Order: sequence, then structure tokens, then C-alpha cells
Amino acid sequence: MLWYFLIHDGSRRHWLIDESGDCNRMMDMREFMTLMHCKRLTVYRWRKQGKIPSVVVGRKVLFKRSDVELFLNENTLDKVERAEAELVCR
Repeated sequence: MLWYFLIHDGSRRHWLIDESGDCNRMMDMREFMTLMHCKRLTVYRWRKQGKIPSVVVGRKVLFKRSDVELFLNENTLDKVERAEAELVCR
């Protein structure tokens, strides 16, 4: 199974393709920050707020790919809905 993720960050669009189809694969902090185009402090804040589940193994923070996909979908939909609501209100 192929997984396609479209990440849109301002003027940039990125496709993340996972050919393994293994949604339980773990992603480390660096991969997550690269994917989300954010800083380490932002990730720590999201973790503290409970927005993105993570696992700590030793000194490494890891994220399940399925949790990251869910996080992307939830946050992307929220932004789209807000943008549509703003257009309706105008």
C-alpha cells in the first residue's frame, strides 16, 4: 500500500511517499521537524499541549507515522474550514 502526504507550507508543497505502507513506523524528531517545517520548540509545545502523541526511548523522541498523518489531517482541515468561514463572512 502506498501512502501519499501533501504538505503545504506557504508557497511550498511537498509530497511524502511511504511505499512500505507501514503506518507504525516511527519517525524521529528531526524527520518530524523537517516534515512539518517547524522548530524543535514548536514540537515540544505541541507535545506538552497533547496535540501530537510521542514516545520517549532513552533520550530520543519518536512519533508514530499514523499519529503524524492524523495530526496533519486534523490541522489541515481546521485551516481549510477557517479559510472557508472567512470567505463566507465577507
